Amino acid sequence: MSAAQLPLHRLPQGPRPGRRTRLPPLRRSYVTHLIEDGWDPRFVQEQVGHEHASTTSLYTCVSSDFRTRTLRRHLDSTIAASLETRAGRHA
Repeated sequence: MSAAQLPLHRLPQGPRPGRRTRLPPLRRSYVTHLIEDGWDPRFVQEQVGHEHASTTSLYTCVSSDFRTRTLRRHLDSTIAASLETRAGRHA
């Protein structure tokens, strides 16, 4: 297995014995790209070794375009479901 295939929490330690290499910018980019590309949030959480999803969310810096698309998708599905329910009542 290459280093590129290892989850980030399992990367080798830094040059000083006993100290972990800190890679917050890389982790932030990795988490953000996975989330924006549609990976399951639980998978992303496990990839970076976080016990809690709230920790993973701190590393997620999604773009405003992604937030807009996500909000639009959910609003559209909610409105469509509401209209279907409403149409069913009047049938």
